Amino acid sequence: MRARLTARLMLPALALALTTAPLAAQDSAEVDAVADVVRASDTASVTGALNLDFGTIAIPRESAATCLYQVNPSGGSGVSLRVEQTGGPSGGSVSNPTPDGCSISGTQTTAEFFISCQQAGPVLVQPTLQVPANQGVRMERLTGMSIVAPNGTIQTFDPGNIGGGAPLNCPATPGDFRVRLGGEASVRGFDQPQPNLNIGRVRIDLNY
Repeated sequence: MRARLTARLMLPALALALTTAPLAAQDSAEVDAVADVVRASDTASVTGALNLDFGTIAIPRESAATCLYQVNPSGGSGVSLRVEQTGGPSGGSVSNPTPDGCSISGTQTTAEFFISCQQAGPVLVQPTLQVPANQGVRMERLTGMSIVAPNGTIQTFDPGNIGGGAPLNCPATPGDFRVRLGGEASVRGFDQPQPNLNIGRVRIDLNY
């Protein structure tokens, strides 16, 4: 009788031990949290297309004279030229033809940039001129700007209005604006001939 009672008491204890024993194996898994991080889309971007090229410009025969040469945008794609002399025996300012041989020849191009619009919004086009220090033949100033819109509309800006920048509105549909800039170069009578001379740099910044 006592043996049977003992066996009955041990069975619940054995069952409890089986249910509370630690598991022999475990498993787990992980995944990463990821994202593609990019900059916000620009309203517009600008690329340079053509140098401001004066072609061949002459040194005046008179050492006291200075030749001024202008290459300006005309219409959508044309170029207009101006030649002027200051100083020298004639004094004052003399337009082309000049008494001391100021002349321009060869092929001329205005500085040219393309502005690509990615989304609608206002953009301020800010041109600037950088000139090498201590150089005789040099760019003196920017003399005009034209902006041809994607629909063919042309805006023109005279020298007095270039400094403040030119506003334009990027349309909702992507398109390119063509920006053309003219400038004036000076050559003095004591300057020396130099082929393919860098006389300045034209820059455009976009603010939006």
